[in-house]
Formats: sequence, structure tokens, C-alpha cells
Amino acid sequence: MTTATDSTFLRRSGLCALTAMLAGQALFAAYIAITYGRFIVTGDPDAVVTPLQNGIIPGDRAGNALLFLHLALAFVITVGGFIQFVPVIRRRWPAIHRWNGRIYMTTALVITSAAIVLKLSRELHESVWMTAGVVLNGVLILAFVLPAWWNARARRIEIHRRWALRLFVMVSGTVLLRVGLMVWMATTGGAGVDFETFRGPFLDIWYFAHYLIPLALLEAWLRLERKPPSGLSRGVALVIGLYALTLVGGAIVATLGMWLPLAPGENIFA
Repeated sequence: MTTATDSTFLRRSGLCALTAMLAGQALFAAYIAITYGRFIVTGDPDAVVTPLQNGIIPGDRAGNALLFLHLALAFVITVGGFIQFVPVIRRRWPAIHRWNGRIYMTTALVITSAAIVLKLSRELHESVWMTAGVVLNGVLILAFVLPAWWNARARRIEIHRRWALRLFVMVSGTVLLRVGLMVWMATTGGAGVDFETFRGPFLDIWYFAHYLIPLALLEAWLRLERKPPSGLSRGVALVIGLYALTLVGGAIVATLGMWLPLAPGENIFA
């Protein structure tokens, strides 16, 4: 027998997952600021605490400029996503919410376009499937920006909300990729990953799954949130709740293993 608490459970599970994503975003923003802040400000690659794979390439002025733009805007969009979901800002300062949303979506367009160009114009240091996964993530971001923006301008707020949530999940892919990878490493020791080449069957799958899984969970949540309580809504809520707990654990491990600057190029898994 189902009760009204099933729908409450569904709403709260979605809130927990969103909170976990936002917490991961905040930690990642701090990581960007600490690790690449001096490079973003000075343009000096020697200022980078932790080296980027296929990052600064001598002589590649255009590519390095795009990387510079990508890192700077990554911080902007990560912080912007966090601000956009603060309830008190939406209620008391709706103008901030609207302008921050415009900046967020514009930044998503610019940073995603730059990332796709970088991926496709530079020598591959990963498998073709991994690159395809990143590019598809970018294509979906570009595809979701337009309906989110258009429906906001048309004051179709409920439709805008749904597309904005989809966009947020896609933009969170950078964080979700790393968080999920850390969970996998901590629980399996990195099965299916060649640490010397950073390739392997798990990575080929995960470079798609890290954003398609939360997108599928979001779609299930959106379809059930307005429907009468049911056993299905309880099951979906349980899965989303477990996913939120996984995100929290993964964010902790990612912070300790990748984002906490212990020493140049060092992490606890080294």
C-alpha cells in the first residue's frame, strides 16, 4: 500500500541528490581556484600545482588560450551553478537568479564549445570511446541550453525548470566523472583501468555513463514527481537516495585523492 509519504520520499531523495551535486561542485570550484588560480591570473604554466594531462603545449597559442578560457570559465560556471539553486536567492533576489542564469547558460555555451574544439583538435591521449563520451556530453549541453533559455524568456517557468535541471546535470559531468572514478578506484582498486595509459574498458563505459546515469534518474524523477504516489516512486526514490550517498562518498574520496593539494603532482593514490 502506498501513501503520501512516498511522494515526500521522492522529493527529498531528489533534494539529497541535488545537494550532493552542489557540494561536489563547491569542492571542485575550490580545487580549480587553488590548483589553477595563479595560472588563470598570470598565464604562467609553472604556477600550476598539479599538471594537466595534455594541458599546456609549447607553441600552441590558440589551444593554450582556449585552455586558459576553459579553466577560468570552469570556475565561473561551477560557482554559478551553486548560486542558481540557493532558495533564498530565488525568493528574495529574483533578478540575481535571472542574471546568474543568463551568465550560467552563456558560459556553458562558451566553455563547452571550447572544450569540444580542444578535444577534437589535439592529439588524443585517451581512447576514441573516451573522447566520444566527452564530446557527446558537450553536444547535450549545447542542446539543453537552448530550450532552457527559450522557455525562461517565454516565462514558461515549469518547462524551463525541467530543461535547466537537465542542463545542470550535463554541466556537472566534469565533477561526476571524477567523483565516480574515485568511487570505482576505492571500491574495486581500479578494475578495468590501465593506470599507465589511463585507458581501459571501465573508462570507455564510464565516460558515457557518468552523465547518462544521473540524466536517466532525473528523467524518472521528473515523470513521477507530479503523479500519485506509487511503489515505483518509492523505488526510484530509493535508487536516487543511494546515488546521492555514493556522490557524497565519492566527493570525499575525490577531495582527498585528487583535489586536496598535498604536493605538486601528488595524491593519496600515488
